[in-house]
Amino acid sequence: MVYYSKMEYKKEAGSTESKRLEYFLQVAATGSYTEAAELMFTTQSNVSKQILALEKELRVQLFERTARRANLTAAGQALLPRAQAVVAAQEQLCRAMAAYNGEQTPLRLYAIPVMGMHGVTDVIAGFRREHPLIQLQVVESESIDLLQELESGRCDVAYMRLNRADPNRFDRLTVMEDRFAVVLPAGHPLSSRQQIDPAELREEAFLQLNEKTRLFGVVQQICAQAGFEPRALFTSDHIDNILDLVAKGMGISILMEQAVRRQHTPGLAVVPLQSDWRSYLSFVRLRQAEHSRAAGLFWRYLHRCYPKSE
Repeated sequence: MVYYSKMEYKKEAGSTESKRLEYFLQVAATGSYTEAAELMFTTQSNVSKQILALEKELRVQLFERTARRANLTAAGQALLPRAQAVVAAQEQLCRAMAAYNGEQTPLRLYAIPVMGMHGVTDVIAGFRREHPLIQLQVVESESIDLLQELESGRCDVAYMRLNRADPNRFDRLTVMEDRFAVVLPAGHPLSSRQQIDPAELREEAFLQLNEKTRLFGVVQQICAQAGFEPRALFTSDHIDNILDLVAKGMGISILMEQAVRRQHTPGLAVVPLQSDWRSYLSFVRLRQAEHSRAAGLFWRYLHRCYPKSE
């Protein structure tokens, strides 16, 4: 997950210590000083400097550095939830004080990577045209992280895949329902079927979205209910790579039907999965939160864009 998008990165007011914790969280999330530097719009040397300063201040080593990855030490793992809490509290403090210091509270929208495919970028652009003075921060993230981001206060509204959510805690505006489908190479023995029972996939090699995505756990459950564990040949968080490998005959995948069809990848057969599982593409916000004026305007704008949605 990235904490700031390339659309806009605004340096928030805050202490040096809390800023160092933000660098720490970004390195922990990416496992890379280089990636963290890119996402924080700074240099790798500055990220290293900030992490070293934090380690010196705390008198512990936070990362084990290898040639390819920065892994959290035991001390780093202990710091992680505490750092998240401190940074979230700092952000909430800045938001609360913005009403008194004349700053416009930004609208922070988190969305899954396929938002462009579903027209969400058009919605964002339309809102920006209507409200050009509202500061907008858009962050791409996977659904598995987004309810947590809402609850932490780092996110105002999330666009995500959702199977269920507590209606007492979250408001949900569902804009699309999608079903699971089996993606096969054209000419596969099952490619002419009207539906496929998950049990028929027991011997197949699976090419799947990885554990960073909410779909990973759902596919594991579907297969477990059918009495087997999927044999994973390849996992990725990029659907285009999965579809390309399926088309080349490397295996099969269980994905969301609409997401696959909108890719227009040649050489594939897409067959609905015989399953009660459904995925709902929804805008979600905390129900009991104290929403900013910008977040309230955006939520009302969404209801104008999707007047028949629930």
